[in-house]
Amino acid sequence: MGSKSQHALAIGIGVGASLISHYLLPELDWVALVFIGLSGFVGVHLPNIQRPSSSSYWMVRLVSIIAAFGIPLIMYTYRPSDLLIAWLATYLLFQGAWWIVDRVSLYRDYTHSLSAIIGLPMFITLAAYISLEPLAVLPVFLASSNGYVIQLLTEQRQKVGLETTGFLSKKPNNSLGE
Repeated sequence: MGSKSQHALAIGIGVGASLISHYLLPELDWVALVFIGLSGFVGVHLPNIQRPSSSSYWMVRLVSIIAAFGIPLIMYTYRPSDLLIAWLATYLLFQGAWWIVDRVSLYRDYTHSLSAIIGLPMFITLAAYISLEPLAVLPVFLASSNGYVIQLLTEQRQKVGLETTGFLSKKPNNSLGE
């Protein structure tokens, strides 16, 4: 899947997840809705983080840097001394987590296994569980796991050789067979 179409799919999943969550759970605040949207966005990029040269790897790494800065800020805004300690701990956890991801990604197609389909969105859900209200945890998991599965299905469709027609295709959709 091309980089532009993958980013478009990620934005669509993220915005769609936020809108559906806002419609079904109107009591969620804007921070939870942004987190749900970002989890859907990241979920689309998770299957392709095995290659450090891919744009998905750097996109997920950038969002994790933002989360490593933002989650302690959300939790400890009113206590600056705790905020500094939380940023230090988050930095160490961030470095360790990416070291583990880099080691696991040495195994080919790990991100296409069932344990990764469940496990990687659970890490995103853990961040939501730590920093958001309990009502937002399930939408975060559903957004990231649905984005993950939709990306895998899109990749599989392209491997089989089915041609994509529609909004992002280069060839026009000619239904008359001309």
